[in-house]
Amino acid sequence: QFMAPYHPEATPYQKINFHPKVKAACAENRTGRVGLKITKAVLVGDTSVGKTSLVNRFCHDVFDREYKATIG
Repeated sequence: QFMAPYHPEATPYQKINFHPKVKAACAENRTGRVGLKITKAVLVGDTSVGKTSLVNRFCHDVFDREYKATIG
């Protein structure tokens, strides 16, 4: 049996007794091979909050302490 959620409203699921096939699939702990997905994201925020630095850090694994502000 699965653990109950921390708060009843924290889950969209009302059932706690799932079908045996569902329980078995979850218990297998398989990590399927998933290819890279192409995604577009829009990053919105006030000026000088670090949007470009965030993109550079996560997309290019770089962080420039001497970064000059993006204009335009």
